[in-house]
Amino acid sequence: MLNKLAPQLARLFFSSFPYQNGKWTLWRIYKNLFSKAQFKKGTYNTNHGFKLNLESERYIEKFIYYWGEWEGNETYFIKKFLPKDGIFIDIGANIGYFTCLAASVVGNKGHVFSFEPVPQSFQLLAKNIYLNDFHNVTAHQIAASNKKGSMLLAKPKNPCALEMVSTRNASTTKPHWETPSERIDEIVDSNQSIDMIKIDIEGAEMLALTGLFKHLSKTPAPIVLCEVNDSFLNEMGGSAEKLMAHMINLGYSNIYRFNKNRLSIFDGVTTNYKTLQENIIFSKNPLNDDDPSRH
Repeated sequence: MLNKLAPQLARLFFSSFPYQNGKWTLWRIYKNLFSKAQFKKGTYNTNHGFKLNLESERYIEKFIYYWGEWEGNETYFIKKFLPKDGIFIDIGANIGYFTCLAASVVGNKGHVFSFEPVPQSFQLLAKNIYLNDFHNVTAHQIAASNKKGSMLLAKPKNPCALEMVSTRNASTTKPHWETPSERIDEIVDSNQSIDMIKIDIEGAEMLALTGLFKHLSKTPAPIVLCEVNDSFLNEMGGSAEKLMAHMINLGYSNIYRFNKNRLSIFDGVTTNYKTLQENIIFSKNPLNDDDPSRH
């Protein structure tokens, strides 16, 4: 009985209680105490004005059910710096949380280009776009890369690990999907002014960035919110240091990281790139994160 009630009560607390101090500790305790508790699959409102179909025990869906959002710092950043009527590119859209968030921010006169190659994730992405009646989203079941062709994506043994699907450990000897790949420059007209790009593709970020060369070389250029995981990048023949150098060479001289709910300048001198595993913000212009409510 308690395992049935616990998810509902926990959702009410984690998604609604305004104070952040101690919530992560309570979250860890809750997961340990009620590891077998499962939330009821269905359609749920997020804390940001859109709904999502949550259909499995994948961590991203479970987290959104309980907290009403995914990656709070990144959510805040997109809501603050993505302009109304703007254009957003979501590379590695997964079930569509950031796609739907951006679509709600830019409004009907803006547009979102969404890319997700994993079949199950793309199906849920499409469902969530339809659920919210977003007509300002174009979704592509395609992998962002540095060239037109195809890529192999390893199928995880555990279906709850779909958000970790990657081309890093895919091979013809293991279960995999084969998906079309393309340069985003060839899909999104380089004459369009892109405001922001989010990239989270499990180590293939350099491929996507190379395929965005036309957009990233422009001035003004889009802000880029990119996962940088040195270990994952290494498996694809790159590194965090090479990715940073690539962006700096393109003119992205303002680099930030999240530090206790606010932006801080990324210090490339003192940072240990070998252990880097976080979302980094790249901008050609300084960003003002002057919001006392977040500090």
